[in-house]
Amino acid sequence: MMILENIARFVEKKVKVTVIGPSFYHYYSGMGPGMLGRTYRPDDIRFATKDVVQKQGGIFVKDRVLRIDPDKKEVYTATGHGFSYDVLSFNAGSYIPMPPGMEKAGNIYPVKPIEKLMEASEKLEALFVDKKTIVGIVGGGPSSAEIAGNVWQLAKKVKGHRPDIRIFAGVKFMARFPEAIRSRVSSSLAKRGIQIIETGYVRDIKPDRIILDSGEGFSTDFIFMALGVSPSAIFEDSGLPTGPDKGLLVNKYLQSVKYPE
Repeated sequence: MMILENIARFVEKKVKVTVIGPSFYHYYSGMGPGMLGRTYRPDDIRFATKDVVQKQGGIFVKDRVLRIDPDKKEVYTATGHGFSYDVLSFNAGSYIPMPPGMEKAGNIYPVKPIEKLMEASEKLEALFVDKKTIVGIVGGGPSSAEIAGNVWQLAKKVKGHRPDIRIFAGVKFMARFPEAIRSRVSSSLAKRGIQIIETGYVRDIKPDRIILDSGEGFSTDFIFMALGVSPSAIFEDSGLPTGPDKGLLVNKYLQSVKYPE
C-alpha cells in the first residue's frame, strides 16, 4: 500500500512501475461482511487501484499473476503474458480453500475475495424473495458470526422469506476466545434465530447438503466457506522458499530469504 501511495516518487526518478491486479479495485476485507448485509455499498469499502496507479504515471494491468521465475526475473499471468522486473513487491493476499470439485458451484461462496460477497448478496436477495431458504456457514471463527449476522440483516432489509441460518462450528464455536466473548456473540446470534451446530466437523460438502464427520447431514440452499485462510499459492508454485503455512519466507526486512529483490 505504501508503494501505491508513492508511485509518483518512483516515476519522477525514471523508474517504470507496473501494477498487476485481478480487479480495478482493492477492497478492505474488514468491511466485507457489512457489504453483504448492505450496511455498506461497494464504493464505501474500496479504492480504485487502476486510477491511483495511472494518475501517478504508473501502468496498471488487469490480470492475475500465476507464478514468477525468480532467476529470470519474470512474472507470468493467467492470460499468458510475461513481465520483466528488477524489483518485485507482492500484495497477493490470502484465500479460502474451496471443497474439491465445488469451485464452480453457483451457490457456494468463500468469504474471500471480498468482491464475491456482493455477488453472493444479490443471489441471496433473489432467493429470499422467492422462497424459504437455508443458509449454511462452514467455520467456527469470528468471520462466521459476521457472515451469519449480515445474512440475517440482508433478509430483514429484503423483506422476503426469513431464512434459516446455520453455523457449522466444529466442536466449539469461537474456541480461541474467552468464554465471556463467546457467550455474548452466541447470545446475539441466538436472539436472531441463528443456529450454531457444534456436534462435529464438516466432512463433506455438496451444493445442497453439508455432512458432518458423524455422517449426519443437513440440507442447504446456499453455503459460505468461512474456514481459515491460506496464503496465495504464487510463492509455492514459483519454487520460492516458504514457511510452514506456504507463505513467502522472509527476512526482517520482509524480503525473500533467497531472492531479496
